[in-house]
Parts: sequence; structure tokens; C-alpha cells
Amino acid sequence: MTTTETTPAPRGSAVDTSPAIIIAAIIAVSGVALTGLITWLIGKNSVGVARRSADAATDSAKAANISAEAATKASDAATKNAEAATTSANASTESAAAATKSAAAAQKNAEAAERSSKAAERSSQIAESSVQLARTKAIIDIIPSLSSTDNRQVEAALVLISQIGDPDLARQISLIYQSEGGIGALQRLSATSHDWSVKQQINTSLKQIYEQFGRSVVRIFVDRDLQGAGFVVRDDIVATCFYNLRRITAGSPPSTADPIEIGLDDGTILTGSVISSGGEDYPVGLVKVDAKRDALNLGGTEDVRSGDEVSLLLPNLRRYDRSNASTPTGGTNVSEARVTGRKYDGQLALEGTDFKAGFGGAPVIGHFGSVIGMIFRRESDTKGWVLPSEMVQSALDELGSTGSG
Repeated sequence: MTTTETTPAPRGSAVDTSPAIIIAAIIAVSGVALTGLITWLIGKNSVGVARRSADAATDSAKAANISAEAATKASDAATKNAEAATTSANASTESAAAATKSAAAAQKNAEAAERSSKAAERSSQIAESSVQLARTKAIIDIIPSLSSTDNRQVEAALVLISQIGDPDLARQISLIYQSEGGIGALQRLSATSHDWSVKQQINTSLKQIYEQFGRSVVRIFVDRDLQGAGFVVRDDIVATCFYNLRRITAGSPPSTADPIEIGLDDGTILTGSVISSGGEDYPVGLVKVDAKRDALNLGGTEDVRSGDEVSLLLPNLRRYDRSNASTPTGGTNVSEARVTGRKYDGQLALEGTDFKAGFGGAPVIGHFGSVIGMIFRRESDTKGWVLPSEMVQSALDELGSTGSG
């Protein structure tokens, strides 16, 4: 700043009071004052800035202290985490060691279990051998009963063999003793067996037996019209109901048809001749034919009881195809029925599901695998009457006494 110096007037000199001089003097004084004011203001502002800078420095120091404390805490936490990790690693090592010990113990237990299993298997084999020996002895004791003349005793023996524990042996023996209780035994074994494979084998055996029987069942045709059924009772003789041999002509009484056409199970048609026409009082008819089929065994009805299950061997009832007479249909079905009573003349009452027209003359197989009669009359589709086998046998006996056939 420039300072203006004022030279005092010489003493005794006169002062210049002109306007210019006065104005210059005022400006000089004002300049000094303004410069001082500005200097003061600048000084004051500098003090404020210094104070704020000091406050900021103090705040920065505090923040630095806080950061330092946070860093210390973070360091402590990291140290603790490291210690925890070390502890966890030690625990994992101990767990691994324990697992190794457990695996070794499990291996020893498995080896011990295997030794126990082998010992148990040996014991089981010894026990099974003992049981098999006892079964064999028991079966040997039962075998003589198979020679009994009582069919029910034979059946009971066969069932007992199965119950002893050898159902397959019982099944095989039953096939040998078909007409002496074997079929009844097979039926009982099938009904009582809880072993599906055994039941299936038994049912297969029964099916084979009835298929064999079915080959001896025939159809009776008059003028190519299906009349009914019949069955082979001797190598060359078929038994049927007398009415199947009748020719019905309008305006004329029924007459015996001769020759008769016989349809076999395979569809073959043979010509037969009537050798006993029967009648109302003698209802069994006989036909001579070269059927080349095994004869069914005639049994008796003295052992037949109410409630007994029996089997009907029913021929396929499809008729001649008149446009192609060389291809008639064969086949035989098996149907089950139950004996419900007996008439004074020996006829048996049956209930079942297949007493349709056209089945007259079909054989009925009894509990012991022999023919106990043939279907004679139907009351409904579920009820019918059966001529006893004794009547069929009487017709054969009469045939022999007269020398016919």
C-alpha cells in the first residue's frame, strides 16, 4: 500500500484552502481508512477458515480412531474364525477316525453274520433232510391205502400225501388212480392248495383228463339235424337217450331213424346203426359205430350223495353247415353241477348252468372219474335230471344177453 506523505506548511505561511486541495485531502484520508477495513476483513476470514480447518482435522482424527477400532475388531474376529476353523478341522479329523473305526466294526459284524448264515443254512439242510425222511416214511405207510376197493379211502390217501408236503407226487399218483379216487383227490387239492404253481399244475392235469374224456363224447344227427349227445361205452358202441334216435315226420308217429350219423370231437362224421332203440320205459338207446375212441368207464351211483360236485361233458352244439357238410364242428366243454336229490327210479337231480336243449345224452362224470349217468331231461337252463349209469349198464347187459351187436 502506498502512503501519501503531507508536507506541513511553513510556519507563518498561509494555508491553501482551495476546493481542489480539500478534495485531495479527503481522498487521501479515505484511502487509508478503506485499506485498513479491507485488511481487517481479510484477517477475520482467515481466522474462520483456520478454525474450520482445525475442526475438520479433529473430525478426521476421530474417524481415524473409529476406523482403527473397527480394524482391531475385524482382526479379532478373523482370529476367532481361524480358531473356530482349526477346531472344526480337528473335529472332522476325529469324526473321520471314528468313521474308520465304525467301518472296521461293521466289517467284522458282516463277517460274523456270514458265518452265522452259513451255520443256519447247514442247520436248515439237516432239518430239511430230517423232514424229507419223515415224509418219505409217512408216504410209504400210506401207499397200501391206494389199493383199497373203497374209492373214498384212495382219495383220502392221495390228499394226505399232498398234505404231508408232496403235492406233486400226489398229483402224479392221482393221474394213475383216475377212476379210483384220483380225480376227486385232484379236485380237492385244487380247491385247498394255497400254492399257485401247485394249483396251476393240478388244474392242468384235470384239464388233460377231461380233454381225454371229451374225445369219447359224440353228437347224434338224424338227417343232418342235431338231436343230442352220446358217449362211447364200448369200443364200437355209443349210448344215448332214446329220443335222440327218433325221426319226427309230420302226420306220422315217431320212428327209429336208421342209419344214424355220429359226429366225433374232431368234426368227423360217421354212420352208425341202431342196435337198441329203447323207449319211454327203457330210455337208453345204443348205436353201433366204428368210432375208434376209448370207452368211458361206467361207475355206480350208490356212493353219490346230495351235495356232490359232478362234471358235465357237453358237446359243441353247432349244427351242420349245409353248404359244406364236410366241415361240421366238434369240440367238448366241461361244466360243473351239483347233485341235489334222487328220484325213486334212481334218476339224479342236478343244479348247474348248462342244461340247454341238445345236451340230452351227454355223460356226467362223478367224483371218482367214472360216468355216473347221462343227461336225460331238463327243467330249466340250470336244473335237470340224469339217468343213472346203472340203466346204461342194464342196456349193455341186455344187449349181450340177446346177442345183438
